[in-house]
Amino acid sequence: MSLYLTIISIVLLAPSCLGSHFRGGFFTWISTEQQSQIKISYRLSWRRSYSSDHFCDSSHISSGDLRPGEGSLICSRGCIGTVTELAYRCTDFSETEDWTTGTRTFLYNLTTASPEISLM
Repeated sequence: MSLYLTIISIVLLAPSCLGSHFRGGFFTWISTEQQSQIKISYRLSWRRSYSSDHFCDSSHISSGDLRPGEGSLICSRGCIGTVTELAYRCTDFSETEDWTTGTRTFLYNLTTASPEISLM
């Protein structure tokens, strides 16, 4: 019975989810020379017309300023709190195809040997 209620809930609530603004992305990390530090890089793409937070043009690319983005990387286990907000620097955009892409790289100091970091 609970399985049926879950399926019905998903079917009824799915149309109300709005996810058309996220176009894709990827995350990578690599260790640094310091044993307790990693270098995290990400690239994210958004629908350019969705909001002013995702609007990029030539002036944004030239300035290199961080755009607000959406979401954050959080520590799930073995460390504490938010690793970073997912702000980014604009690198590319298309007016005709309505997308924006940006990247960011930063250093993160680990507090344990095996933390778990999640995207929220």
